[in-house]
Amino acid sequence: MDSAATNAWKIFDEVKPDMKPKEVMEEANRCLFCFDAPCMKACPTHIDVPLFIKRLQPAI
Repeated sequence: MDSAATNAWKIFDEVKPDMKPKEVMEEANRCLFCFDAPCMKACPTHIDVPLFIKRLQPAI
């Protein structure tokens, strides 16, 4: 491996999550019930993002 590639790894620090797991779940639930779903407006393939996310959830 050349020295540029070896040195490139030195600039990356460990990524630490900004949110706790509970906060992530709360944010995800808020997103699922978003009124105007800007993610759908921005999606070039017009995927129903909230429905897609709901279908990814495991059955309870």
